Amino acid sequence: MGCPVSERGADVFLADPQGNYLGRACPWKRCGPGIRASCDALHCGRRPYLHDDLRTIQLDKTLIAVPPIELWPQMVTRISVPEDLQQGLIVSLQG
Repeated sequence: MGCPVSERGADVFLADPQGNYLGRACPWKRCGPGIRASCDALHCGRRPYLHDDLRTIQLDKTLIAVPPIELWPQMVTRISVPEDLQQGLIVSLQG
């Protein structure tokens, strides 16, 4: 078992069913108000492990509607996935 994907520089962007960007999965093991002074989430800890950095990142509606890799409710890959990502994430989630 290698490093978690988050230690390799990957981000998981979260959107609601209406296509609104919600934020990213929080990269910290401990998440909550006051734990990280450098946290730029708008509502740190309101929803555990949601890093709602809406002032920092805005995603294009097209990217949200048709992302390169979709993990839920079913896995869909719309790009050629690099081998390390294929082995480290895709295969383990399809498992």
